[in-house]
Amino acid sequence: MSLLLPALVASSTVVAGASTTSGFHSPLVESAAPSNGQAAAHPNTSGPRPPWAGVESPFAADVAANTYGSMVGLNPLPSACGDTNPIAVLGAMYTVKQLGSGMIRCDLNWWSVQPYNATTYYWDIYDNVVNAASKFGIQILFDASFTPPWARPNPLPPGTQDPSHVPPKHIGDFARFIRAAVNRYSPKGHARVASVVGTVSNWEIWNEPNLVGGWTPPDPARYSKFLSDVQFVIRQIDKRATIISGGLAPAGNVNGNYAPQDFVAKLAQAGGLKRVDGVGIHPYSFPAYPDEAINFNPIYNAVPAMYYVMAVYGYADKKIWATEVGWPTSSQSPETYRFWDGVQVGTEAYQAKELPLTITTWFKGRPFAGPIFVYAQRDKCTNNTQWLCKMGIERTDGSKKPAWTTVHAQLLKPFVR
Repeated sequence: MSLLLPALVASSTVVAGASTTSGFHSPLVESAAPSNGQAAAHPNTSGPRPPWAGVESPFAADVAANTYGSMVGLNPLPSACGDTNPIAVLGAMYTVKQLGSGMIRCDLNWWSVQPYNATTYYWDIYDNVVNAASKFGIQILFDASFTPPWARPNPLPPGTQDPSHVPPKHIGDFARFIRAAVNRYSPKGHARVASVVGTVSNWEIWNEPNLVGGWTPPDPARYSKFLSDVQFVIRQIDKRATIISGGLAPAGNVNGNYAPQDFVAKLAQAGGLKRVDGVGIHPYSFPAYPDEAINFNPIYNAVPAMYYVMAVYGYADKKIWATEVGWPTSSQSPETYRFWDGVQVGTEAYQAKELPLTITTWFKGRPFAGPIFVYAQRDKCTNNTQWLCKMGIERTDGSKKPAWTTVHAQLLKPFVR
């Protein structure tokens, strides 16, 4: 999640008629449960099953393939993306299913998995995520990020805002972490355990690497090498995995940050796009309306400009994934005030209207548009001056905002490009 507003970026022209391919192409669960009612085991597993693994859920029906819910995911509560209590995670996944979504995006926090050293792993909370998601037929996009203290450079680079957002001193340390994760969770993994029921085939590599606060300092060439090495490790294990470059913030070329299309151009030049399946972006449009044809709106401007760059460099067949998008209800925030016409759009009423419109606008007439993930499920605070913590479609107490109903209704509708 970016701490920047959507910034003015140079407009460009979309290349028409370019061919595209589908985003997800791997099943979430490798095999169905056998006839004895027990959950299916991967052939090279051992260990106990989760206590609820063999219990059929009445809510586990798949999201219909022809609905928006099959293409729209959710950045859910932290409890859905990592909790020591498997029943709590199961409940959080049920909420995702209630909304009508078939996908979630969760941080796979390297710092959480390897807090102390390069050889010890703590997988419990992510085992819970994968198990619960499989129970409800929910696909996971794991966003692998966040450098633990032992893997960081010393000293930290100038301008560091969050030490965990500094890339590791050695790419190999992160590559070993990814290898272990894919071996544990991929349907093709060589280190699967019987206590993990589901699988993961979708991987996003880092978060907002075009920002000073996301990858310190931003360096497309270094990130390209990082991305190339990581995807090579993943492909060694699972050739059919879906790999997405880190979602780019809608920034401008100011203060050390890169505009998305310029970052992607340099990434293409360095060879970083060769083997990924899609390019990530976080096209938050507010306070511009998602279908508003102004440069301030990245859905109108930065996204087509980015696709134009991809097409020029020969990558028109790759999808653009909106791995975060949302609308805050911070009614006293300057970031939700439309300075050009004097309208404050940081309200629950606007959110209820603009979020479904964001979903339909993202796909309309855009064959290159891949899945989109709503940020976020629930508010982090009640301060109406802080847009970042008021992004939820639920309030802090779990009560539903009007947008919960309108997004739910949109996800049930037939999918239209």
